[in-house]
Amino acid sequence: MATATITSFPAIGTAEITNTGEVVISEIGNSSSSWIQIYNNGSVSNFTISGEIIGAPVIGNNGEIAINTYQNSGTPQVTDVSYIIQNGQITPLPHFDTFGTQIASINNNGQIAGTLTADSSTTVNQSDANLFNASFTWQNNSFSPLLSSVTFGGKNYSLEVLAGNGAGDLTGFAGTMLGTPSYLHAFLLKNGISTDLGRTGAQAVSVSPTAINAQDVIVGGESTAVGAIQSIPFVWRNGIMSALPTISPTDQIAFASGINDLGIIVGTDAASTAGPYTAVIWVNGSLINLNSLLPANSGWVLTSATGINDSNQIVGNGTYNGSAATFELTLPIITVPAAMAVAQFQSGSTITSTAILDSAANVNANIDGLEAIATAGLLGSVSLTDGGTPTLSVSATQLASDAMALKDIAGSYSLTVTGVAAANATSDAAVANVGKIQISDSAINVSANLDSLESLAAVGKIGSIALTDSFIPTLTISAAQLSSDAAALRDISGYYSLAEAAPSTSATISGASSGLGTTVTFSGTASQYTISPSGDHASFTITGNGLTDSVSNVQALRFSDHTLIVAAQPGSNMVTTGNITELYGAVFGRLPDVPGLSYYQQELAANPSLTLTSLAENFLQSPEYMNNSAHNYAQNATGDTQFITDLYSNLLHRAPASGDAAWYETNVVAPIVGSTTPGTAAYTAALLLAHATVVTDFSASAEFLGNVQVTTQHPADASHWLVLI
Repeated sequence: MATATITSFPAIGTAEITNTGEVVISEIGNSSSSWIQIYNNGSVSNFTISGEIIGAPVIGNNGEIAINTYQNSGTPQVTDVSYIIQNGQITPLPHFDTFGTQIASINNNGQIAGTLTADSSTTVNQSDANLFNASFTWQNNSFSPLLSSVTFGGKNYSLEVLAGNGAGDLTGFAGTMLGTPSYLHAFLLKNGISTDLGRTGAQAVSVSPTAINAQDVIVGGESTAVGAIQSIPFVWRNGIMSALPTISPTDQIAFASGINDLGIIVGTDAASTAGPYTAVIWVNGSLINLNSLLPANSGWVLTSATGINDSNQIVGNGTYNGSAATFELTLPIITVPAAMAVAQFQSGSTITSTAILDSAANVNANIDGLEAIATAGLLGSVSLTDGGTPTLSVSATQLASDAMALKDIAGSYSLTVTGVAAANATSDAAVANVGKIQISDSAINVSANLDSLESLAAVGKIGSIALTDSFIPTLTISAAQLSSDAAALRDISGYYSLAEAAPSTSATISGASSGLGTTVTFSGTASQYTISPSGDHASFTITGNGLTDSVSNVQALRFSDHTLIVAAQPGSNMVTTGNITELYGAVFGRLPDVPGLSYYQQELAANPSLTLTSLAENFLQSPEYMNNSAHNYAQNATGDTQFITDLYSNLLHRAPASGDAAWYETNVVAPIVGSTTPGTAAYTAALLLAHATVVTDFSASAEFLGNVQVTTQHPADASHWLVLI
């Protein structure tokens, strides 16, 4: 934590400080005459008054300073006299009848509030006797009584004002310490209505407020026995009285002396009446020993804090190099970890702006809670302790809902935004400090916004694009977008395929290098086009409707009446996509899907040594195959016969000829299974290999290709759907 700056003053007394930084120190303990010194930017003003000064100076927001004294002589004998110091002049407050005055507050309109006093030796006019210890206001040379009494326990008690704020809201106490029960109640007096502040526990017998800020937060001390044998500091806010923590739970003397409009509370803590006394502050319910904020080897021991202004300048008493002294201390920025700030706010103890000092990870974890603090207007700066430019990750929802907290983060940092809708990508990426966005949306929405996503991908703003569709989605794009939006397409994670619209003029069309396959869509029917392979097993020319397109690396062609699968000629020495097409027919009894065919095309390119038999084993172990109950073949000759019969039906759409199934059982299955025992793991593995070998043999069937291949003799129709290149 940063250290405070501290200044000492030669005068020793009770200190207060104005919002303009004037330090007012009044003498303590002189019964005949007393002095007041006012320090302002290096200059000192001295005042001497008769009588003994009582309590701390009272500060107004317009430069007024009130001093209360006890007088032991005079005619008439008024025991308490108050003085106002303003513009270098000191003036006694007129007395009312023979009552003395104790000023407690000066509001922003210059109105003075306090209590009328008299001792047992003072003669009071009978007509004014009911004003004994009554509250008053004084303005324009005129006294006015306030609420003269409050009622509780069936009795009326005079309300003695002890403090006020600039708006004229007042606090004080009423009651008696005599009789049973004995209890001094504390009150808030606002707009002529008094509110009992209550107490923190049933043991309290005297609640003494000392200060109230602009938000009507009241602080003071609560005594648990007659004579203040034990005093507990308290804060009252929004109808709730709460005890403030002490340095040790067993400390007997602790009280809050002041609070500024920022909500920082100052006071004193001691283990007992014998001390030692320690100057403390409370920030959002947490206690800080002021001595912990001093520079090393400062020579200071701070024993009490008596006042604080809205610039967080604190005055009080202590010792400097062993001698008694009065101090002025300017608080550094008080910071807390993010989790503590959130906990303080959720507990209701946050009354002052909270500054955060924590790691990016911890701020990230508490960003929603920090937003709640910011919304309440109580979040100060948020400083990250990480080096360099730390990164926070928020969802797209949080980017909007936590905007105030994110704005309060100081210094350089980067945001990664997750779950961004494609349509919102541009606006979310433009938010301050956003480094990367992660798109999460459907294929149709990504397709509709692909051009704008490309603009972001080109400048490195996109971290990833995740498609939320079930199974393997298809993106629909134009042929031009395949190259113009290439960066965005590369950022798409997971499996997807492309549906690419052929241009309206002759063009070179290439499938995507990313994703799982490309389907090119042409206008018109399949019969309007002629397909001519280029001979490289990868490309071809398609002519029709007045166009001639050179096409490569595509897996399907879509026309208005048919969709054709494009595959390389089946190989005898090397597996091709043509062989994969045959496996789809033999094992699944269906056309290959474009993503699946593209997947195996990429596998073959990466692993050219893959055998057709090993691929057949993969097909036979796939969920699509194994989850079909019809494929639960018995591990015997009957099961093998059914397996072979099903292959004939799937691939050739007919039953095996007489003796065909038996031939495969005798010449393929039996030699591989050998002497292994049905039901064992060895038999199951051998049977899988035997069935895969049968599938491999079937997949080379010329009959199958003749049934499905598009040729001059067999144009595209419902049965002829395979284009071999």
